[in-house]
Amino acid sequence: MWQGWLALLAFWTAPAVADILINEVLYDPEGADTGYEFVELIVIGEPQSLDGLVLEFCNGADPGNWSALWSAESGGSLAAGELYLIGEASVIPAPDALVELSMQNGPEALRLRRGEWVLDLLGYGEGLSAELCESWPAIDAPSGKSLARLPDGVDTNQNVLDFFAWDPSPGSLNDPDLELSILATRLPIPPPRIGEEWSLRVELENTGRLGWPEVPQLLLQDQSLDLPRLPAGHKSAVEFPMPSLAEGIHDLTLVAGGGTIPPDSLHLSCRIGPGPLLLSEVQFVPATGHSEWVECLAPEGFTATGPWKLVDLGGTVAVFQIPALAPGERVILCQDKDRLLAEYPALVAARIVELSNWPSLANLGESREWPPWTDGLRLQDEQGFDSDGLLYLGHWIEEKGRSLERLHLYGQEGASAWAPCPAGSSPLTGPNPLPGSSETAWSLRPQPFDPARESVEFHLREEGGQARLKLFDAMGRPVQEIPGNMSSGHLRLLWDGRDREGRQLPSGAYPYSISWDKPSGEEAQQRGLCLMLRSGP
Repeated sequence: MWQGWLALLAFWTAPAVADILINEVLYDPEGADTGYEFVELIVIGEPQSLDGLVLEFCNGADPGNWSALWSAESGGSLAAGELYLIGEASVIPAPDALVELSMQNGPEALRLRRGEWVLDLLGYGEGLSAELCESWPAIDAPSGKSLARLPDGVDTNQNVLDFFAWDPSPGSLNDPDLELSILATRLPIPPPRIGEEWSLRVELENTGRLGWPEVPQLLLQDQSLDLPRLPAGHKSAVEFPMPSLAEGIHDLTLVAGGGTIPPDSLHLSCRIGPGPLLLSEVQFVPATGHSEWVECLAPEGFTATGPWKLVDLGGTVAVFQIPALAPGERVILCQDKDRLLAEYPALVAARIVELSNWPSLANLGESREWPPWTDGLRLQDEQGFDSDGLLYLGHWIEEKGRSLERLHLYGQEGASAWAPCPAGSSPLTGPNPLPGSSETAWSLRPQPFDPARESVEFHLREEGGQARLKLFDAMGRPVQEIPGNMSSGHLRLLWDGRDREGRQLPSGAYPYSISWDKPSGEEAQQRGLCLMLRSGP
């Protein structure tokens, strides 16, 4: 009796002897099906001829009525382990055989035959007739998922054990020994400035079954970076050094791999330099009962051709229409237009845009997505490119009702381009952060500074006379004033983190202004934000 059971077990579990198998099928792509369906074949054992191969489809409601989807042209052959892709016009990579498949959700069946000999049979979906599957049918894959044979090329003659819902991988093994996947990239905030070297954050994963036997590389143009050797299933993020690029939109292709590790690639587009609309003031700590808002500035003026987006670090997306703006005009984005007009009755209503899905701005803690920043914003144009952006720390503003105001287009030498507004807030008005509004060569270092170990140096290079450095706390109250002279065309001022009475000041953000007399007799001024992080007494 037990001999019979062993014979039956061997019948159910013995691998098939066919040398060409169906390895993956996508019959219900995400979105519109047309153009993206495919069937992938795999050669096991010896090299195989394609002569006489036919792929057929059968509707589960009409067993026995098979129709041909594809017939191989004579003369072709495949090497051992090679994949052969039969697919529609939009499948990437381009199929080996371009065919309109028009397959359906289950219960349905596919079979691959050569002459009268059935090489493989795949049935899927509940209620399928037994003659349309091997032992038991595979599941009916959800939309956007393929049915993938796991492991690749292994056939137990049981569809339910051989095929699983999987991320589509046309032309590639479903579960390879060695595989590297580029998961995502993260562009800097704000967009990189023109001619500046910058870094692109790239997230990677070892999606193979084995650890990488060699060090893979990440490549873009003439730049390269050695990647960490990751065990199977592990992820990592690297900062890829990018070359300086000219102003405008750039289409880039990242490639990762090397040696025995098959390459993966990812295409991305990015903007270099500022876009047509800039962030100029942000109210993220409104007074009690008041609302958050964001001010934007059009340096050259523009008319939007489609909807724009305001996106916070948590991924909340607010879509809005921008009114036509003349050069230098500003617009306010807010959650509640009526409340904002009640708070600021002098504002022009036509220059206020209410956003229905307001990205609530954090003022405490640390962003999970961008530590150590508290929160941030991306301003995106009609094509989805970043026009501008801001990352900020909550402690930059310590008083409710005070906004964060932009002083310069970019921070310089470690100094922030933003500072607390000395007037509290200035919607639809404020300083001009555009290039050319200050041509002073200046620097601030280190930033932040630790007064327990060092002083912060304010360095200014310009012809002039008497100079004055004033520092303020987050409430706008003056805490220190340091005089200097620029007659030599060079000014170097040091601050040790103490106030005018010699008392140590706590860690925080300290707005500053440097004013000096030009040779013409006019007074010039430079403003910014100095960050102090005290480590000890």
